[in-house]
Amino acid sequence: MRGSVRPILRDGQKQYSKRTGEPLWRLVYDTGHPGEKRKQRVTSFTGTRKSAEAKLRCLIDEFKTQQIDPSNMTVGAMLDSWLKEITPIYHGDVCKTHISQRTWERYEQVVRTNIKPLLGSVCLQQLTKRDVEKAWKQLLKSGHRLPGKGLSAKSVNDVHGILSNALKWALDEGLVSTVATDGAIKFLKKETSKADSYSTDECAQLLTAFEGHWLQPIVIVAMQTGMRLGEILALHWRHIDFEQKTLTIEGSITSTKERGTFVKDTKTEASERVIAFIS
Repeated sequence: MRGSVRPILRDGQKQYSKRTGEPLWRLVYDTGHPGEKRKQRVTSFTGTRKSAEAKLRCLIDEFKTQQIDPSNMTVGAMLDSWLKEITPIYHGDVCKTHISQRTWERYEQVVRTNIKPLLGSVCLQQLTKRDVEKAWKQLLKSGHRLPGKGLSAKSVNDVHGILSNALKWALDEGLVSTVATDGAIKFLKKETSKADSYSTDECAQLLTAFEGHWLQPIVIVAMQTGMRLGEILALHWRHIDFEQKTLTIEGSITSTKERGTFVKDTKTEASERVIAFIS
């Protein structure tokens, strides 16, 4: 099985973690079977080249083990493999994959704190809808620990969605024949949140309260445009057209453990937009 360790480059320059200062590496290894169309997995790694090469060997060994006897794989091991598979890839500040670093870190946290404690040791191929329902009911009652504070139905639904995504990936990889999360949240009560907004008088009071404060311009822009905070913080003078009275949104400030704080590109083409000032 072939693999490679290559530095992540931007404009021909090696990239380094903003948090640790260590170099960033792209690990690539083959996952296809002999005679099949070539398949590869790509993940990123932060550290020395020697550490990156050791990590690549571990990934290859782990993949080989899973291929030899997938019946012994646990839900926890599958989730680890899934997280590695969807690790985001960046070219500079532009994410080239569907999952951003911030979203990936949220998935990893949910897997670590809510799914693994309850289902991580269960054999993947023996996971049932009943196992999932039992785990989610415990999250509703007391979280993943007893005693503890239970999660909201919305939070449990989010956890369910993450496990569902992972199991659908496992299905595509041939690790399972069914998706155990299908139909496993019918017992959850749907929570709907009612939109709330300030009245004209309340907006006036808010602006008065921020009079002379450095946050007042941010509050004014938010009230007049409905922009997200990250979008407002990413604004430059070049994004403002005073003659046309418009703002152009091209990116958003975000912060992750791995990459620190940076300006990311918009999620979708619809997010990149032009907003007119309110006269």
